[in-house]
Amino acid sequence: MLASRFTRLSSAPRVLSRLASSQSSLIPTAPNMLETNSGVKACLMESTVTDTSLSQHLKKEFTDVSLVVKAGTRFESDVAQELGLAQGLKTYSLLTHEGSTILRSVGSLEALGCEYGITVTRELIIYKLSCEKKYLADALPFVTSALSKPRFAKWELSPTKYQAKLDSFLFSQDPVAVAVDLLHKAAFRKGLGNSLNMSDEQINALTPEKLLAYHEQTFAPSNFFLATNNAPQDIVGSHFESFGKSDSTAVVKVSKSEFVSDEIRSDDNSKDSVVVAIARKSGPTNTKEAIVDSMLAHLLQGKSSSSIGQIDFLDLPLADEHGEWVKGFQCDYSDAGLFGFLISCHADNAGTLADKLMTSLKTLEESLNDDHVTIARSSHLRGVLTELATPSAQVEHMATQMIMGTAIGNDEYNSILNSVTKEDLKKAIKDFVTGPKSMASHGNCSHVPYLEQI
Repeated sequence: MLASRFTRLSSAPRVLSRLASSQSSLIPTAPNMLETNSGVKACLMESTVTDTSLSQHLKKEFTDVSLVVKAGTRFESDVAQELGLAQGLKTYSLLTHEGSTILRSVGSLEALGCEYGITVTRELIIYKLSCEKKYLADALPFVTSALSKPRFAKWELSPTKYQAKLDSFLFSQDPVAVAVDLLHKAAFRKGLGNSLNMSDEQINALTPEKLLAYHEQTFAPSNFFLATNNAPQDIVGSHFESFGKSDSTAVVKVSKSEFVSDEIRSDDNSKDSVVVAIARKSGPTNTKEAIVDSMLAHLLQGKSSSSIGQIDFLDLPLADEHGEWVKGFQCDYSDAGLFGFLISCHADNAGTLADKLMTSLKTLEESLNDDHVTIARSSHLRGVLTELATPSAQVEHMATQMIMGTAIGNDEYNSILNSVTKEDLKKAIKDFVTGPKSMASHGNCSHVPYLEQI
């Protein structure tokens, strides 16, 4: 129960802002790399970003540690009845393990003033620890032991399932998060199509044996990447030197993601609104295709109070009284990606907005010029810099790209970004309008056109 103080709930409200910003972004130059005897790769960073938080005014020196594991939902196998186990590892991360009880782990981290959070993505589980530098040596043992030597005792597992059900409920209350989740299932089916949410049936079926089996399968040292900011190398090295089992033969195998054109409708006629997600395939992280699509997504943020750009290039007939909006989005992974649009509107207007969106894109393709490219590049960079505005975000970003093998240097990244032309953006628009697409809708779908009608 106390573990919930440190385990973050589903970040569904942040889905839209994260989708708009590509994971493609700059990485630190010449990071300090090392590898422990057990096989855990690590990067020790000294951030140049000034932290303007309250901690800076209190004259306390903080350190950030991000441990990234290649164990996200795409690695769950339906055949092996593993769906939902990645989220299960998040919820039960601080239960009693070898070396400490749940009360001691949570109580100690709380007493040390630590922040401990976990994020589950489609490819990764990210464990984040932030604390005062002088307490790092005291806090790390609880984290490393919990991750490398879990027990998942039955008497703790059952009463803690309420946390998993609460996370699931909160996720289901965000229609955008649900629509995007369904879109991935329509576009990829398995692998990247595995849901980020757990059903009550999956939660009730969780057992210590299932969790331990998935943990043993994915938590081998070779599947880890450790990134730190302002952390002493001797402390980090000593705690991760024997982390996991160096002789582990566990290998995470995953088939390449293949995009398919499909449609999923989650219909609820009791509602008067609907969220529609339409997308085509895009490129993997840090490829030119992904960067071009990210620029286009930032350019086409539509009209709303949270728009990244100041100009509405879509110019759609939105009903402000219903809080309607249409936005471009892009998301990328190690071997695939998606680019498309999210439509949130009154149910009666879904068909009209979908039709007007395609017409508007055709018009924009014809009129697009170099000024659009400049705005798109600036908006994209603004989004990237916003994502990397804090040392902890830099640390997490470094770890995620290094473990997935998608990191590139600053010069290469800037070269790709500066090489984007109006022809690239025009082609990206044309590919969406004329190419195969997948679609998901959640809410009152009575007026949502079918995919073949768009």
